[in-house]
Amino acid sequence: MQSNYKYAKTLFDLSKKSDCISLIQNQLKSVSYLYNKVPAFRLVLITRRINSENKIEIIKNSLKGFEPLIVEFVSILIQYNQTNHLLNVITKFNNMAN
Repeated sequence: MQSNYKYAKTLFDLSKKSDCISLIQNQLKSVSYLYNKVPAFRLVLITRRINSENKIEIIKNSLKGFEPLIVEFVSILIQYNQTNHLLNVITKFNNMAN
């Protein structure tokens, strides 16, 4: 669980540095919605049948209108096989932002 905090803290610090905490928070809300309500989105993130490179490419295409920071954040979670912690990281980020 310590890594969840580190991911959230890093994302928060980068958002703060870019002066876009509110924007990132809103877009994370959308990512959370997609994860919870769109089975295909969640499946791409959690399946082992798709390799990391392909998952990242799918996510980049799916989140085209999102801030690059969000896309990079999700890509890093995919790369390090941490997508099952996505919602926890988002919750910790929101706690820091509020």
